[in-house]
Amino acid sequence: MAWSGQFSDFDSFTRQNDKRNTSNARSINANDNKDKTNIKLENINLGYSSIVNVVGLILSREDARSVQSRKNSSTERFVFNFTLRDSPLFYVNVTFWGKEQNIKDLTDRFHIGDVVCLSNVQVQAKPQDGSDEKYKSATPVPFCLSGSENHSNIEWYNGPESDTLLQLQHVPIKATNDFYTLEDIQANGQGLHGEHVNLLCVVRKVGQVKEITTKAGRHTQRCELRILDETCPSFALVLWDKELIDLALTWVPYETVIFAADVKVTYDDFRSTMIATADSKTIVTVNPDTLEAQSLYQFAHSQEFQDGDESSGSKTDPSLDSITDVYNISQIKQIMKDLSKQWKPTQYGIVYVFLTQFNIDTEGGGVLRFRW
Repeated sequence: MAWSGQFSDFDSFTRQNDKRNTSNARSINANDNKDKTNIKLENINLGYSSIVNVVGLILSREDARSVQSRKNSSTERFVFNFTLRDSPLFYVNVTFWGKEQNIKDLTDRFHIGDVVCLSNVQVQAKPQDGSDEKYKSATPVPFCLSGSENHSNIEWYNGPESDTLLQLQHVPIKATNDFYTLEDIQANGQGLHGEHVNLLCVVRKVGQVKEITTKAGRHTQRCELRILDETCPSFALVLWDKELIDLALTWVPYETVIFAADVKVTYDDFRSTMIATADSKTIVTVNPDTLEAQSLYQFAHSQEFQDGDESSGSKTDPSLDSITDVYNISQIKQIMKDLSKQWKPTQYGIVYVFLTQFNIDTEGGGVLRFRW
């Protein structure tokens, strides 16, 4: 489904501090791509250790980092990790190896939201123990891709598939109803400490970017966002990755909806509350093209939030004594049908029913929320 209203959010976003120099860059188009094979990720069945060419959209990426060489402990190798997607269902992790300057050049050139063509990359089976995804995004395919500066290449792609691939920026990698509400996270408290969960939220405030020097002497950045949903007016989302911070600086408060897959939630002892942190496993979908996102956007525009109301907390329900409306099953079905077409304020009521079936093993998404 599509957003209602006038949005320009689905255009390819422009960073305020984009370092790409497109005047001198080479991109692959339909004419000079005759020697390329654009392989859908789900169609890679050539056998592991095969050499393939892939066209896709960069979903997430990390900055260049160094790794000690296994062959020579006195030397370092540099690596650029990113996640590539070429269809709504399939995406894959990519590792690109090279010398320091080459890898840093790649991280300066290629960003989240770019459509690229990878040439001569190797298909490798993921480790059976799951170690490959301990610090990377979990992917639905049993392999990863690996390239090197000596044998492989990355270029921007502007061929006939570009527009279709760009639309994948607004398709979440998880089911559209597979997320925790902020109230649920607060309610579970330390029971969720250290877990990775999905969030659907509206950006309320983008904080200042702070320069941080770690104990190891590494320089990094930190940016804290305040986010909200229908259950909580303010919640902390912390970003440490420069690429994601640069992207967040383009987000507009109360206008930008994000689906953040696999954010880490922890209990903050200093604040005595739960917070969320985007790490190397996190993939963020900006303005997802889903019914749930549209409903949340309409909710954010129907409320009046006070500037001082930015402490984490949840919206309380009315007392049970104040709920007097009585509904039958037919009326509840009609309410749900109306809600699927357009967001309406939460309705509270009483229903007198006889329970005829209760399948606790079902994976159906018919129940939105239980309140006891």
